[in-house]
Amino acid sequence: MTKGQDNLNTIFKTALEQAALSHIGASEMSHPQRQACMAMCESVPISERDVFPINKILGEIYWDEGEYKQALPFLEKSYAQAPGEKQKLDMLGFLADSAFHVALEERDKENAQLSFSMFERAAEYYASLLKAFPEDADSKFGYGYSLVQINKEAQALVFLDEKTLQAVEDDGVHDDELAEIRKLLKRYQAANPSLSV
Repeated sequence: MTKGQDNLNTIFKTALEQAALSHIGASEMSHPQRQACMAMCESVPISERDVFPINKILGEIYWDEGEYKQALPFLEKSYAQAPGEKQKLDMLGFLADSAFHVALEERDKENAQLSFSMFERAAEYYASLLKAFPEDADSKFGYGYSLVQINKEAQALVFLDEKTLQAVEDDGVHDDELAEIRKLLKRYQAANPSLSV
């Protein structure tokens, strides 16, 4: 590596650290900026690449592009490397969402074992998020839905209240999953008329 390339890598890593620590995320970049950022990250020598700013940016870029399976390893590393609690919670949100989407993708591919495993991971991540943000509707829904998928319906119902379902419906992101949960709740209420959900 030339001295100029070494200086460029140092400048780039410093810029990434500042971006990561000031919470500038991939979703705030245009597609060409994300692609350029990925290329720069990949130009950093492998031995120097496994650091929070690079893992964070790559994980967020893959997440923002809808490439959840590719995002997970970077998000897991950035979560473990996060320099503070705020950054850890930010990464946890991306982790939970990515695991949830990978679980849905694997279920659609009829890969039951991997889907189940990913729903377990998503439930674990959402449970951690709910400790910090107990009223967050997306986390409650993700946690409840994941619990249903791993055969823990009784636990899930606590998190799938009407207020949560309405907030998720208003977002319009998980329409299919929401319809599935509403059917489950109707079946549950029909089987247990004395219990209210």
